[in-house]
Amino acid sequence: MKKAFTLLICLGLVLLLVLAPSVILEGLQKNTYTLREEEQSANYTGNLSLWHIVSFKTGGNTGISFLRNRIREFEKNNPYVFIDLTALDMEEAGALLAAGQTPDILSFPLGFIENSDFLAALPAADGLLQAYRSAGILNGITYAYPYMADFYALLCNQDMFFYTDATLPLDTSLTKELFYTMLDKIAPYTEEQGIAALTLSDTTGLCPAAACLFLRGETNSVPPAALASALPGGADSFLEDGAALYLCPAAEAQKVLSDNRANMVSLRIYSLSTYTDMVQFVGVSAGLEEQKYAMCADFAAYLLSDRAQAAVEALKMLPVTRQQTIYEGAPLYMEEYQSIGQEGIVPNTFLFALQRDSIASIIQNSLQNNLDTQDALLALIKE
Repeated sequence: MKKAFTLLICLGLVLLLVLAPSVILEGLQKNTYTLREEEQSANYTGNLSLWHIVSFKTGGNTGISFLRNRIREFEKNNPYVFIDLTALDMEEAGALLAAGQTPDILSFPLGFIENSDFLAALPAADGLLQAYRSAGILNGITYAYPYMADFYALLCNQDMFFYTDATLPLDTSLTKELFYTMLDKIAPYTEEQGIAALTLSDTTGLCPAAACLFLRGETNSVPPAALASALPGGADSFLEDGAALYLCPAAEAQKVLSDNRANMVSLRIYSLSTYTDMVQFVGVSAGLEEQKYAMCADFAAYLLSDRAQAAVEALKMLPVTRQQTIYEGAPLYMEEYQSIGQEGIVPNTFLFALQRDSIASIIQNSLQNNLDTQDALLALIKE
């Protein structure tokens, strides 16, 4: 019995010695060369093109610098992948797209793309705040991820209000009633001076008048005539005593406050609306081969990572996902981040582009005739 057992052990050792070299070699090859080749064959390597199309500006660091930093981080985690970044305005990008040129990855402002046909479907995004969840979806399919936003702010020339009996609010947030009261109080003075009570930002692609339909709070007051007659005038007009109040992106308000001409007047900034159409999206071009598409989709998703979302604070923009420590020293931005993220009115980027003319007509009709057209407007701009 012992001899038989010993014989079996010997035979097993001989068999192991015979087979061991090939088994070990196969394991070594699998762990080094084969796995590396399999990984490279599974992941795209090479150059990717990214267009960053600009409409509204940022209030701090630029969107280009933000994307460059994200690209460096992404390239570090994905060897042999190189992303070429090009900055374009809306007119330049539109001309290139009309000529048949497309990038692999597209960063674009809300309302820029009317047709989702040249964008590839993306996996549904996790973690978006409530207001942004449907902004890049069309017919139930995700075509773009929102990755940063801004809010509308009201700049007030306090010097002009000195000539009225108005008491300006001390809080940073205005209600509809307070806003209407400010307009009613300042209108006689501005009319006498031959200037506007309120002017609107003239930034291409934005609809600041829509913010006036989604003011915070309730009031039975009729919208002041100055609200219905407000026209785009731009920052220069406001700074050169062209208006008492200026409704614009918060980032633009920050630029105005830092302008040398602002030193000549006393300015105050307020937030007042739950509406914003200042949202930047990222999408991937349709028709890419599978591995290239997957790498582009990974980059788009990376812009929603906690690291990337926390970095938008340096731009003075709002993140679109929940962040615990952002804007702790800036109450106005913290309030808007929380308020708009959970309760904001954010248009669907594709519907907004398709219905832009109808949207403008509804807004103007509502402001001029004191009509409650929120539901009609929401039907046009929400998925």
